[in-house]
This record gives sequence, structure tokens and C-alpha cells, in this order.
Amino acid sequence: MGCHEALNNGDVVYLVISCLTPEIEDRAPQWKQERRERNKALARFACVCKSFRLPALQMLWRRLESMLPLLRLFSALRHVKAEDGDNEVDLHVLSGEILPHEWERFLVYAQYVRTVDSASRPVGFAAQTRIAPSVWSHMGRLACGNPLLPNLQELGWVVPSPQCTGILPFLSPTIAQLNIVCFGIDGDAAADIEHEWNVSLQAILPTVFSVACQITRLTMTTGQIDYFTPHLASLRFLRYFRATRVNIRTLRILAALEDLQELHVGNFDTADEAVISFSGFLRLRTLIISEHPSSSSVYNAFSSQELTKLYVLEYPGEYRHALPETCEIWAHRFPSLQILCFYISRHSGDDASQVRPLRDAITPLFALSDLRTVGLATWHTMFSIDDSDMAACSQAWHRLEALRLSFPFGTNDARMDSNTCPTPSSLLAFAKKCPELKELRIRRLKVNRDNLLHLNTLTSHWSHGLRYLDVEHVDADDNVVPDLARWIVRLFPHLVPQVRNPDQSWKRVLDAVRKCQSGDI
Repeated sequence: MGCHEALNNGDVVYLVISCLTPEIEDRAPQWKQERRERNKALARFACVCKSFRLPALQMLWRRLESMLPLLRLFSALRHVKAEDGDNEVDLHVLSGEILPHEWERFLVYAQYVRTVDSASRPVGFAAQTRIAPSVWSHMGRLACGNPLLPNLQELGWVVPSPQCTGILPFLSPTIAQLNIVCFGIDGDAAADIEHEWNVSLQAILPTVFSVACQITRLTMTTGQIDYFTPHLASLRFLRYFRATRVNIRTLRILAALEDLQELHVGNFDTADEAVISFSGFLRLRTLIISEHPSSSSVYNAFSSQELTKLYVLEYPGEYRHALPETCEIWAHRFPSLQILCFYISRHSGDDASQVRPLRDAITPLFALSDLRTVGLATWHTMFSIDDSDMAACSQAWHRLEALRLSFPFGTNDARMDSNTCPTPSSLLAFAKKCPELKELRIRRLKVNRDNLLHLNTLTSHWSHGLRYLDVEHVDADDNVVPDLARWIVRLFPHLVPQVRNPDQSWKRVLDAVRKCQSGDI
């Protein structure tokens, strides 16, 4: 039988086979099992015919989470039990020479590898499987100075010990994304161990960043950023940087990188320099901070007028009194913000008698008229939210697409004052003033006959596009719920009645909304 002409088009075959390897990487167990099945299917594809072979091999070897699949091509590979402190690990070693035909086969498959991401899993560091440094040394000699993976684009590498130089044979000018995990160095390390790490990294890092000089994305998980800081200035093409800790010396170098557009910081260490005397980050568009620094002066280093996304995953509760000052700095420094999200953590010293209106704390943010997504997750023991707060938000942020004033997991507390919470008039305000709003989350809603606006006040042709409305708790009598449901459906005809928290008070409202949408009530 003749070959179909479509199979002679490599692009068509590659597109069909690529459906077996979607770009989404989910590390859930069920997906890992499915990925194994898909890899088996790719292997079978490679054995069917010549037209399938090359595209299937390219997809099969494109991404590796461990080098073991390639190393198993060597008949001399063995694993032995080894001691690592109090743990026993499987150590993979070479018991003999790598045979010439095995090396040739390795080189064939190696050219298909685009990603090695051992840093995304514990293999090589804290798990039970490791590869002896001598394996990399032996392979490096066979490669004669050439990269083991000549077309590698993404490399995630764990440095388990100062003696491990296994990253060197993988370095290539083609690498655009590098993720280095090095937990062995931190402030609690013994002096002799720290010196050993210092000597090792000073020998390795210049080679890493001189060979992989085209890096655009760099992630560093390490307790001591200072070892890496001097080499960051050479990364002229860096656009994305992520680190668990950044001190002021590192921040100064990053600020001078002209192409940097996205910065992720675990926390800022400002001990080495109390006053920020420099500024930069002229093209930064996204800033994500895991823990807000004790002083907002760190923002003086940022001069970007292009910053559109700011996330603060935790704003410590003990700093909440400085929130107005922080908001003023954000509004002044980042006038183009479109996404602003922060979470104020609970503090043991919270006093419900000192609760203040949320609008008073975030007043400077009302000047940011381009905001599209706002997430202000706060506790009821810190800030109150009522109709006046909601009115201020709807009046200032006309282009809102999402407003989240509650936690996704729900934090309703019976001690919350039901007199200081929004009423249906707040929902109406958003419907009138924020036509692009698609998601609204609030902590509490108080509904009764007096504050539930009559259905006749709403036009029958209302077409607001709100899709998700989430309320942690609804204060409403059972006999009011049907009228509330009809009012919501008339106001938001495209609403999807989806429950996102376990509170039964809102669930009964959404149940009534479903019945109203289906015409049952």
C-alpha cells in the first residue's frame, strides 16, 4: 500500500503527534500516569513507519524530569545503596566504560531534548535517587567539551553538594531558561561547609553564566544570594528573575538590567542597606512579592511607568498600620497598574475595637483608574467593609473586571458586625458603574425587605455581564431569599451560580438563583 501524501508533510505529522503531549504540565498523580501512557504511545508511533519516527522521537524526548531515561542507554549503569546522613539513597554509578554504540545512540536522542527540569522534583536532592558526580565527569570527557544536550532550551538543576559539578556538561548557549536549586548554603551553615560552598560556586558560576549567556528567565532557590549576585550583571537579555531572597546589593544590579520585565521575590533582606539610593527597573511590568518588607522604602528602587501587575502574597498583619503609606507609594510609583492583589495576614494583636473602614486605608489607590483586577483580602478584625466602601470602589474603578474583597476559602466569623456590611445597593452600584465586571467576591451581605430594592426599579433589559458572585455569608431570612434570587437574576442575567465556599447561607441563595433561572420560581 502506498503512503498517503499527508504523511510526507513533516509539519502535518508533527502537529498530529504533538496532540499526545500538551503544553500544560500538571504534576498530579493521575496526570503522571496519563503522561506515561502517552509516552508509550509515542514510542509505538516511532516504530510504525519512517514518517512517524522523527516527529515521535522529538516529542518523546522533548522534556525530561530526570536524566535517568537517557542514562539507562548505558549497560554499565548500576545503582547502589549509599548513606546520606541518616538517610539511605539509591546512587546511580557507572561500573565500566560506556560502549561506542551506546554513546552514539545517546547522542541521537540527546539532540531531541529541549527541557531537563530535575529542579521541579526531589530527585537529585532530598529523594532516594541520585546520580554520582563521576557519571557527569565521564560523560563530559566523552563529549570533548561539547554540550551533552546541544539543543537544550530549559534547564532545572539541583546542586546537592559542593562536589557536584554535573551542571557543566549541560551548559549551552541555546539555554534560555535556567532554574538552580541550592539549599546547602544558608545562614545557619557551619563555617567550614560555607567556605567549601563558596570555593565551589566561585569556580562554577563564572562558567555557568558565561556559557549560558542568552538566558532570558532565571530562577534561583538558595539561602545565600550573594554568591550569585556578581554574575547577574552579565545577563543582558534577562527578562524574568525569581529568587527566594533578594538583598539590596542584588536589587541594585537587577535594577540596571534594561530588559527585565518580571520580578518574583520571596522576601527582601534590607539589613545591608537601610536607605535605597538608586532606582531602575524601567521596563518592569510584573512584580510579585511573597512577603511584604518591613519598610515600604524598598519601592523607591522601582521607577517603571509600565508596571501593570503587582501581587503581594502576604502583607504581615503587624504592618497594617502602615498600609495607607504603602498604598500611597504604590499609587505614585505605579500609575499604570491594572492588577493589584494583596493579602493581609492575621496578627495575634488584632483588636476588634480598632477596626477601621477599608476605604480610609486604601484611599490613595482610588487614583489608579486603570485597575482591572483588585484583590484586597483582609480580616474583619482589621478593616470593615460597608456600602460606603463599596461605593468608593465602584466610583473610582470603572474598568474593573474582578474585585475580590474576601478569601476564596471563606473566613466568616459570627463576631462580625452585621451592621457594617454591604447591602444590595452595593451590588446595584457596581452593576451601574462597572460594566466590565465579571467577578465579585465580598465577605458579607445584609438583606431584608427594607434594603432589597423593588424589582420594578430595574429595567427588564438589563444586560450586565457579571459571571461570578461570591459571598462568604448572607444575613437574610428564609422568606427573603426567593425575592433576593429574582433580584440577582434580573440584575445579573449571565450569572453562573457556582458555590466557592462552604457557607450554607450563600448556597441557599444560589440554589434559589438556579430555580429562578430555570423558571421554577
